[in-house]
Amino acid sequence: MPLELRHCRQCGIAFPFMAAPSKVKRGEGQCCSRSCSAVFHRTGKRSNNWQGGRKVTESGHVLIYVPGDPHARPDGYAMEHRVVLAATVGRALTSVEVVHHKDGDPSNNAPDNLALLPSQSDHMRIHRYKNPEVHQWT
Repeated sequence: MPLELRHCRQCGIAFPFMAAPSKVKRGEGQCCSRSCSAVFHRTGKRSNNWQGGRKVTESGHVLIYVPGDPHARPDGYAMEHRVVLAATVGRALTSVEVVHHKDGDPSNNAPDNLALLPSQSDHMRIHRYKNPEVHQWT
């Protein structure tokens, strides 16, 4: 079993590795330690639970995995409708701007179905006029 010098795929540090055929076949020897291996294999696309980078919330909105995007949460996911509309207008949306789904379907994120509103109050005004019986102000 020859001793190889490999570079950790997580942190980049060089480490010695005994290249037994069984270990190479199992994919061992990619990381310098168990902690680096845990981080390397368990995040993003390398996770055993990877579902393709798309999640649907209880309200029906779609989250997509876009780490580094200005709209992304700390876990790397962002609301798809905000990312789509930002690409359409050519800039990042501000925190007060609201995206309205014209057809009312939160999973339909086609650019022609999305409208950019300057505030939540403008968004509520649209919904109040669409369904006045639901939004009764007493």
